[in-house]
Amino acid sequence: MKKIEWFWNMIHYMLYRWDISFSIALNYTLPFYWINKIPAVRRHKEKIGMPKMNDYYREMMNNPKHGSSIIWAGGEIGVIFILFTASIFNILQTVLDFKNLYSCIYENILYIILYLILIIMPGYFICQKLLFQNDKYLEYFSEFDQIPKNKKIIWGFVTLFIIILDISLFLGSFVLIH
Repeated sequence: MKKIEWFWNMIHYMLYRWDISFSIALNYTLPFYWINKIPAVRRHKEKIGMPKMNDYYREMMNNPKHGSSIIWAGGEIGVIFILFTASIFNILQTVLDFKNLYSCIYENILYIILYLILIIMPGYFICQKLLFQNDKYLEYFSEFDQIPKNKKIIWGFVTLFIIILDISLFLGSFVLIH
């Protein structure tokens, strides 16, 4: 169980690092980033007690405890689990030769609610247990920050492979239904 926990925390960490890289690249397209670089604006901000606004923004975005990058990474790992659960649901539906449940879903709102519960809840509980309970991911993040850059690159490719495999499995499960 510890290895599975380590693995999903590593995937979560890589998604977090990708989001940080994306937000840094996005900084250069935001006009406020460039406005805060103007010396007169920077001096004015320092005079009124707001120095280094770009550093403040970066800290707000990339803080692993409560920054927006960790929120996005948590959502992305949740989507990975939801797509995987939906894929398993579709494959089981085909293997067990059930009536096409997607056609039943549109007949009654109760089926929609039941379907969403069956798809979302397992991913929620797994993520809660493996990643977010008592901020467990923060311990792993401090461990993963010490990993050499070449191993981080390898884990980046592993994460990309997991995402591509998950999306392929999800799309392929629809092919099995029909």
